[in-house]
Amino acid sequence: MTVGARFVLRFPVPEELVPAEGSAKEFLVADADGLRALHFSVRNKDFVCPRPECDGTMDAVAGKSDRVDSVVSAHTLLRDLLLQADRLEPSAAADQGLRTLLPGEQARFRVTGCGSVDAERARSALFRADAR
Repeated sequence: MTVGARFVLRFPVPEELVPAEGSAKEFLVADADGLRALHFSVRNKDFVCPRPECDGTMDAVAGKSDRVDSVVSAHTLLRDLLLQADRLEPSAAADQGLRTLLPGEQARFRVTGCGSVDAERARSALFRADAR
């Protein structure tokens, strides 16, 4: 598909992929050119998320003593995952904000201004919108 600047191109969703009206368990994912859009047919509070499960690691960035990479691997749907870098160090910053991960996906957050951080401390800085 090719779309000009400031134009919109709409495609119908194939009938067999359309979630049931008001479904609290189904959602649509559209990936294109490194971008992702998600559509949930119910409000966040009404969507039935599985208990969030993920693993995380912290990797030092070679040659950079004030930078670490936090890698999160999703085992279930993780909605609006956010690494709150200022919880690691008040002056720390992450290179990206909210990410939604599907099971089996990973996200790498590069954190600057925090020095070395262990995985348990990094886990305490993770926030998920689906955490209730």
